[in-house]
Amino acid sequence: MSFAGPSKALSVHLTKPAFYPGEALEGEVHLQFPAILDDKFKEIHIKLYGSINVTITQKTDKFTNTKTGHSAELAKDKKLIWTRGSYPPPDSHTLKIPFQFALPEPLLPTCKHRTKDNTNKQEIVGEVAYHLEIIGARGALHSARRERTTFKVLPPSARGTQLQDKLTPTWTGDWRTVSRYVNIPVGNGRTSHVQMHFVLPAIEAIPSSVYIPFTLSITSCSPRIRWGDTSEFEFIEPPMKPLDVDFRLERVLRIQPQGLRTPVATATNTILRLGGMGPGQVVQNGGPVAVETSERIWMPELYDPNQGSWMQETKFSSRFRLVCPTTLISEVMRVEVKKTDLSHDYETIVVTEHGVYF
Repeated sequence: MSFAGPSKALSVHLTKPAFYPGEALEGEVHLQFPAILDDKFKEIHIKLYGSINVTITQKTDKFTNTKTGHSAELAKDKKLIWTRGSYPPPDSHTLKIPFQFALPEPLLPTCKHRTKDNTNKQEIVGEVAYHLEIIGARGALHSARRERTTFKVLPPSARGTQLQDKLTPTWTGDWRTVSRYVNIPVGNGRTSHVQMHFVLPAIEAIPSSVYIPFTLSITSCSPRIRWGDTSEFEFIEPPMKPLDVDFRLERVLRIQPQGLRTPVATATNTILRLGGMGPGQVVQNGGPVAVETSERIWMPELYDPNQGSWMQETKFSSRFRLVCPTTLISEVMRVEVKKTDLSHDYETIVVTEHGVYF
């Protein structure tokens, strides 16, 4: 079937913009008269279609790109909704035809990721997309017309929805602490000790689009020395400003064209800076940040007050929220999100529409 351009006589209206797997996708097709007759439509179908598409573009030289890709069908259905002879009520020019499709279950969530890997000279694109298409057939002598509208498929997360309710407006439950200890050489064979404590609500998931309160304390301790020791060493001062703290969320995209077992292309990029921290932070994703600083103090040892360490602490209190795409695992595309604690250690987490699961 050949297609001409879209027709103003055809339009589709969904009950909502996003649906869950297994849910009934419902809406109406509106046919405008007499434009339907003027366009010589004989029958009208509505088609549901979903697919996953991945592409790797490899730059082989200055003027040549090589593309490798794979596509797979995720959902497909088609219904006849109108034939010539059906008309709107006498007092209207619009015929409204309800329709319904049962979405398959399970079903991959809608997402699109485009990342450039400059090291390997690759552009990596992965997309899961769904749309409805109205097709107006006009007989053998005329090309068909079609109108397309997209919709989103969301991953279900009942637990995430419950946590959203508990966190709004404030968290009143238990808290948990994630700690990190780092030893840093400061010269002359000596080592400073840095402690980081990240305190946030004690929940197994972090719901998206909800502000999450947190406190981050960073304490620096000098090497063990004698009081009044004038030997030189570098004291590791804790960060004093939010701009000096790097707190971010990173996305890892792996593309496997044609279902190959080994990932052909992998790229990592920062998708959010969190909590009002770091350079270029947007207030909407966190903040304002409250900062408590302290002077450097002497911490004597219990049994020898002339021995001890210098200590200094900074405490940041703020909030963050996650506004990011969902994670996805399929045969040809894998999308992960990693959180970076300030120690630069990475931990994989799973992002759904309603939560980020550790």
